[in-house]
Amino acid sequence: MNRFYIILSLLLISFNARSQNNIDKGFDFMEKEEYDKAIDAFSKEIEEKPSSPEGYYWRSVVYYYYQEDRNREALSDITKGISLVPKKDKKTKASYLRHRGDIYRYMKNTENSLKDYNEAIILDSENKNGYLKRGELYLNEKNPAAALSDFERAKKIDDSDEDAEVGIGRAYSDMKQFEKSNDIFNEIIRLNTENEKAFYYRSLNYLSLNKFEEAIKDMFYCVQKNGDYYSSFLMVAENNIPYSIAIVSEKIVEQPSLQSLYYTRSYLYETDNQYTEAIGDYNKLIDLSEEDDLITLFFRKGRCFYFMGQYSGAVNLFDAALEKDSSLAYLYGWRGLCKFLQSDYKEAENDLTTAIKKEPGRAWYYSYRADVRFPYLNDKKGAQNDYNMAFSLDKTAYPDILKRGRLYNKGFNLPEKATEDFKKIITADSSSVDHPTKAQALFFSGKTEEAKEMLNIFSKNNESEAELYEFARLAVLLNETETAITLLEKVFDNGFCRFEKIEMDSDFDPIKKNERFISLLNEWTEKRNQAFSLINEPSENTNNNTSVKSATIPMKSKGSGTYEVPCKINNLPLNMIFDTGASDISISKTEVQFMLKNGYLNKNDFVGSQRYIDANGDISVGATIIFRSVEFGGVVLKNVKATVVNNSNAPLLFGQSALSKYGKIIIDNEKKQITIGLK
Repeated sequence: MNRFYIILSLLLISFNARSQNNIDKGFDFMEKEEYDKAIDAFSKEIEEKPSSPEGYYWRSVVYYYYQEDRNREALSDITKGISLVPKKDKKTKASYLRHRGDIYRYMKNTENSLKDYNEAIILDSENKNGYLKRGELYLNEKNPAAALSDFERAKKIDDSDEDAEVGIGRAYSDMKQFEKSNDIFNEIIRLNTENEKAFYYRSLNYLSLNKFEEAIKDMFYCVQKNGDYYSSFLMVAENNIPYSIAIVSEKIVEQPSLQSLYYTRSYLYETDNQYTEAIGDYNKLIDLSEEDDLITLFFRKGRCFYFMGQYSGAVNLFDAALEKDSSLAYLYGWRGLCKFLQSDYKEAENDLTTAIKKEPGRAWYYSYRADVRFPYLNDKKGAQNDYNMAFSLDKTAYPDILKRGRLYNKGFNLPEKATEDFKKIITADSSSVDHPTKAQALFFSGKTEEAKEMLNIFSKNNESEAELYEFARLAVLLNETETAITLLEKVFDNGFCRFEKIEMDSDFDPIKKNERFISLLNEWTEKRNQAFSLINEPSENTNNNTSVKSATIPMKSKGSGTYEVPCKINNLPLNMIFDTGASDISISKTEVQFMLKNGYLNKNDFVGSQRYIDANGDISVGATIIFRSVEFGGVVLKNVKATVVNNSNAPLLFGQSALSKYGKIIIDNEKKQITIGLK
């Protein structure tokens, strides 16, 4: 417990006549984080002075804040302490009641929590803390109007209290008055740019207003100040991954050795299926990290290899992690998945069995072991038992019920039991069953037209790689070959690289000789191989932007400090104008339109705060876009921001100060060449 909290709490207690010794000893132990000894000191105070409330109060504080699962003891102590407070000492009793109200609130006993806060306010009506705590309780209970009243009363008592201001902003937010709420947060931030809570709640308001860039910027500020906001940032960042990657990348340029930034960016890359880039960040983290972090990094890097279909590389990384700690079940589970897709079925079963022995409560281990056991190891009974166990552990595992139903049909010739399983899926709550699983259950129940209807309705705007894959399976089963291949095209475009899974899957046999399917698979296999080649090239730079650290390329002087230099933007060969006096990176609207039409840009590359593409496909001037890659003679810069300008004759312009954020520039006028390198 920090000194501020101790001093504050002491000020709330008005006892002047008390034994200094035991209580002060307890405070000292709390400062040293020796909480068991603090409890002993307060217990001694209780033993020596059983009629004094202070020992009970402070022991309750330690139980509540610093001892896991001791809330009932904390509650018992504070209740005893309250009973011992003299009636005339209203402020002390109010303080104790507020503490007990906190305990009740944590225990989700809203009625008693509210009762204690109400009594505390009656006893000490000019203490802002009672209103702040009750206001928080009202917010939790979805009563923003009552919360607003309490926070406004707290602010009236102390006009400078930022917690009261934040509470008022939150109450307006809960009333869906997001702009009014943000006016309050803006004022808090104007007066105190370090108030994390104001940034956090303003970010959530921006999210509700679909102002994703502003939301991301605010939450990124929070996570830089306090790592506890990490999961919140990732949640907000998923609304505009390219923009999120760009702002993290900018910060990495400023702080190239800050590990948390690489962790954040690697997660974003994975979320966006940019596994090559994620692997580069993991390589950097492996160089920067201590020994204790390597297991996690090997696992996450190995997982990227798995999703890219590079199973041998993934297995090597899981092996390296297991050498450091062989007790981790999930490493065996993931290695088993890789062995399965390498057609090493027995080893896959062994790994998944080991995972189950070490962590028997994890449903997906059983599910995948069942997939291995039948048909690949012809262990029908073992597969049945595993599907049973998977569903018993996870009541939403309806895909396993579907597989079990098919096993009853194909493996055991028990159509009645299969029908029971399919019916269980069809009649289940729609929120519990994904659409392709339900549609396939309809198909196997003989309800072909209903299955077709679900395929047509739910596959069109679906962006889930897993669901699209299962809809493609259904399309094959329905003999809709072209639909199946179109869906697989979307699956591959969403980042699916585990083509061996399709080769092994007998449901796809009817299309495996189709020329369009073969061409599609060859095309994407080549793309996967190209990605593999990038991974295998060692990277030396801190930003994971390229395997080439610097390059010298010819330039043509255009006068007035400008030079023409060849480059590639997202692999499109272009000439850019390098301007030593300009501060921006810009590109003409005409050039952007060409890149959009020919696949060198897509809508996700636009991150500007303005509406960048309207319903007619027109591009707004001033929009910000992200060039995924800018290459100069082998040096590749990643996630470079540029602005769209209206002049159709405007060149692709790189200002020196803008480009210097991403790399180093040396101009040699005599040799008419420019050297560009990475920081």
